[in-house]
Amino acid sequence: MGLSFLAIGLGALQVVLDAGRSMTGFGSHFITTFFVLSCVALTVFIWWELRQEHPVVDLRLLKNSNFALSVHSDAVGGFHLLRGDLPDTALLAGDARWTATTAGLCLSPSALIFIAVMPFMPILIRKITLRYMVIMGFHHPRLVMPVDGRLESAGTVLDGACQSMS
Repeated sequence: MGLSFLAIGLGALQVVLDAGRSMTGFGSHFITTFFVLSCVALTVFIWWELRQEHPVVDLRLLKNSNFALSVHSDAVGGFHLLRGDLPDTALLAGDARWTATTAGLCLSPSALIFIAVMPFMPILIRKITLRYMVIMGFHHPRLVMPVDGRLESAGTVLDGACQSMS
């Protein structure tokens, strides 16, 4: 039962997120219905799973604050990853009419910061408390966002910079 509620809830939410763009959002009866279905199914899923002795998804694990913080960190990290990379790639592949390969090649240098920092990590781990490194990791997307904004607003600059790749 729990897995069924989860599947219905996430499936309805996916329909809302995908079809909500092409329709008028919550002005559409279809989108509103699926949103309510998603909320109800996910609420019933949580209620059901908390009542079971052997649940499909053991939500009681979230009582452990370390585990709850890691789940939260993964969710925030995934949000920042999708917020930064997916729209830029869609912008370049869609509006700028670049191929997916060209857009990926143009945006891939943003990963160079990770490559540049990796050799210093063993040194930093010995000198800086791990919790401060996690905090710096959360702020990294905020440091990159202004660059992303300039990339998105300066389509002509991107056209000139990466034109040789297309």
